Amino acid sequence: MATLTRDRIRRFLLTLAGSCIAIGLTLWLLAPPGSALHAIGYGLAAFWLMPAIVFGPFLTLFHLNTQYKKRQAQSSPQSRFAQGAVVPELAVTLKLLPEIRGRRQPMLGAGQHSLALVVGSEGFTVRFVLPEGTALDAATDQRVDVQFLAPALALPRFAPGTAFRALDQGGVIGTGTVIGTLPRPG
Repeated sequence: MATLTRDRIRRFLLTLAGSCIAIGLTLWLLAPPGSALHAIGYGLAAFWLMPAIVFGPFLTLFHLNTQYKKRQAQSSPQSRFAQGAVVPELAVTLKLLPEIRGRRQPMLGAGQHSLALVVGSEGFTVRFVLPEGTALDAATDQRVDVQFLAPALALPRFAPGTAFRALDQGGVIGTGTVIGTLPRPG
């Protein structure tokens, strides 16, 4: 005998409830008032329809909330990317724009940062670390070693000498050029 999974049980119960409501409403509407079929139809419809109307929204919200929590608990590639040490794959020079959204530079101080590098119309998420005591400013081009979220897709598009734009959540913050790929550790 096949084992029933939760989804199969849910589908069976929803099909049963929908069928009972449909049969009940059909009997209730088509049978002459006062007949046994009319009473059976009313009973089937009321027995399945009222709980569905009353409890259905609460069960749906509970189910959606449970599914949301399960999805949040599972780690996505983006969340795994943000964890752990940065392992640089590409060396680039980066120059920030002199003024970004009305703010003067330096904009990026020491610590871990995440940007999108855009070549043509394709953007690729990178992260990098600036050591203590350093900051990216608009005055000079600075070398930054970056790690891609999807290196298999990105590295072929970033040949040495390729120009790119750097974006953060608010838009373009700078420009840069690729120096070259870095050897893989290990």
